[in-house]
Order: sequence, then C-alpha cells, then structure tokens
Amino acid sequence: MIGVNTACRRSITFRFGKLSLANLESDTYDFPIWKVRRFAVNIDKAKAALADVKSAEGHLADRIAQCPPWRHAAFGVVLAILIGSISISTDAQIVGSVIALALVALLVRHDLKRYGVFVNGYRKGATLPIAILYVGVLIVLVSGAMYLRVNHLSITSKLGFAAIAFALATAVSVKWNNVYRKELGGGTQ
Repeated sequence: MIGVNTACRRSITFRFGKLSLANLESDTYDFPIWKVRRFAVNIDKAKAALADVKSAEGHLADRIAQCPPWRHAAFGVVLAILIGSISISTDAQIVGSVIALALVALLVRHDLKRYGVFVNGYRKGATLPIAILYVGVLIVLVSGAMYLRVNHLSITSKLGFAAIAFALATAVSVKWNNVYRKELGGGTQ
C-alpha cells in the first residue's frame, strides 16, 4: 500500500503490511512534483480511452467471434471421429485420434491465419461453465463408446453414437460461440 504523508504533499511513504520500507531506508522519499504532473490523469482522456477499449472489443467480437457454420460442423466432425473410433476398436481409436489431432491442428492453423488468434475453449469467463459441462458430456460419450466396443455391438449403433457425438459437439460449439460473443459485448447475435 502506498500512503501519502499529508503533512508534506511531496513526501510519499511506502508501506507493505507492518514493514515500512520508508523506516528501513529513510522516513520519506522526496518525490519531485514535476514528475507527477506529467502523468496527471485527464478524466476526459480516460473516458475516451475506455470508449476506445469497448469499441475495440466490439470489433474483435465482429472479427473473430463470427464463426461460420462450417467451423461448428468441423468441431463436431472432430469429436464424431474421436468417439466413433473409440467405439470400433483399439486400432481404429489410434487412427481416429491421429486424424482428430491433425484436424484440430488444421483448425488452429486456419484460425491463426485468418484471425491472427486462436481462442481456447477452456478460457476464463462466461464460457467456462459450458466447456466444463461439455467435458462431462465427453466423459459420458467416451464411456458409451467403450461400452459399445466391449459388448461388440453393431457398426450401425456405433455410427449412430458417433452421429450423436457430432450433433452434441456442434450444438455446444454454437452455444459456446454465442456466449463468447455476448461476453465480448459487441458481436451481432
């Protein structure tokens, strides 16, 4: 905490808890007023700067949060491949995992090239509960896929389960994107 000695406005006392840095070195630090005047805050400039920040967030929302439908479907395809391959066999799971990772790398590369950023789904903010909920859904989907594999159910049921994974992943991607746009505060809904 920085405290200002009221007896002399040019004196500043630095305090950290019970230990006072000023007591260790000297009672006060003679801070030249001419250095402070240069950094004096103008309220109008501060309000204008905050308005610029809001405007930049709006432009960011319009630029990177406008996710095309194919992008949501691509997320669904990645998860459908992963869940479908888990339900088939260990060999298919290995191949499916490699394909899913390659597709994720392509999506990240696309986002970096087109938007200049890649937004991680597990970021802090209003989108985190959606991501955590989806992790729970993924645990259920992987468990279901393992059940299908262990009990040697038909390929039709495994493909149907992968289609369910696709639909859920696509829906979660759309919902996550809508919440992200609201959080940025400027994107069109």
